[in-house]
Amino acid sequence: MSVSVAVLGGDEREHHIASSLAETGCDVRTFGGVVVDPRASYRRARTARDAVSDAEWLLCPYPGLGVHDEIYAPASQVPIRLNRELLGASEAHRGGLVMGRAGQAVRACCDDLGITIHETKADPGLAVQTATAVSEALISLLVESTDRVLREHLFLVMGFGATGFAITQLLLSMRCEVIVAARSKRDRARARQLGARPVAYRDRVGVMETADVVVNTVPSVDSVPLSVTTSRVTARIFDIASPPGGMDHQALVGAGLDVNWVRGLGGLRAPVSLAEALLEFVRDLVADTTENDQTPTPSTTATL
Repeated sequence: MSVSVAVLGGDEREHHIASSLAETGCDVRTFGGVVVDPRASYRRARTARDAVSDAEWLLCPYPGLGVHDEIYAPASQVPIRLNRELLGASEAHRGGLVMGRAGQAVRACCDDLGITIHETKADPGLAVQTATAVSEALISLLVESTDRVLREHLFLVMGFGATGFAITQLLLSMRCEVIVAARSKRDRARARQLGARPVAYRDRVGVMETADVVVNTVPSVDSVPLSVTTSRVTARIFDIASPPGGMDHQALVGAGLDVNWVRGLGGLRAPVSLAEALLEFVRDLVADTTENDQTPTPSTTATL
């Protein structure tokens, strides 16, 4: 008996993952994802519930959950919510739930249902590979949305995790002037080592007034606080943080700021590369029943 997998939402990354798993003998059903190839070997379900019914593994996109625990599903006409009703219709207690990062409500549901959560955003290797693709996609976006060469702009990068590091490194390689706002002394020292000018995160608002472009990677709703609406900030602001994002987008736009919340950049730039990295993560979790002749459990790891 093959492993049953439900792939929910996503973009070209999830299409590639679903196709690859189906080609290795898994029973794969999808809902709410992009249709890259209508002849793909996996099955497209009519509803999210149909997709997860009897599925031992639930695979959700790398980007974080939105409002009301909605899965990232830009191609879906209806929201896909990870609630108790949907999770309870699956057999994921026999396998697990693979997703970017779980919120409190999803954790509580999974605890009650005995479903093990495997967070892809917690994997350092995936974070680095995703950051590389995101930084390349952001550069492409910046080139298309500015009317001067990038090195004529002053950039402020907020946050210095894997994504902030990759963006800073790429901008510096293009001889751009970059300021990094980071909380820890270690991160500020690393930014200085790369060639950027570090500032304390608490001083970020003052720096925004001199920057031409602000790139936020911090998923905190006050990364760009509402107080900037009374300041002299004229920078183009690109928020690439996972939901809820790094600011009140609607309020800032209403106040006249140039705010752009862009998600799924990694999937736009390198869907195949990132899908293959995610597949490696999944293959370390899911047992290949064609080789092991057993139903996978949360403690079972094998290679498909």
